[in-house]
Amino acid sequence: MSEESSHRRNAPTEKMLQFAERLAARKNIPLPPDVRESFDSCKAFLDEHGSELPPSTKAVNWANDIALKKKIPLSAEVLADARKLSEWIDANK
Repeated sequence: MSEESSHRRNAPTEKMLQFAERLAARKNIPLPPDVRESFDSCKAFLDEHGSELPPSTKAVNWANDIALKKKIPLSAEVLADARKLSEWIDANK
């Protein structure tokens, strides 16, 4: 395997990188250089800084839809935290 193809395999996805860039700009913090090159570094950056944001309207609507269809509770605490909501959706979809 060439070094170039190995690099591509380990690079963050375009969506991850776009989100990391938006997050860094919104929080007015520098984007560490390795975030652009490493999937794991980008994921760690998103995990550290992304959960502080409220979930998207799309995620909230999806979770509410799941809760209604499956008749399961969905707490306000989960609805207010992007990471908790993502975990709830993964566990209940």
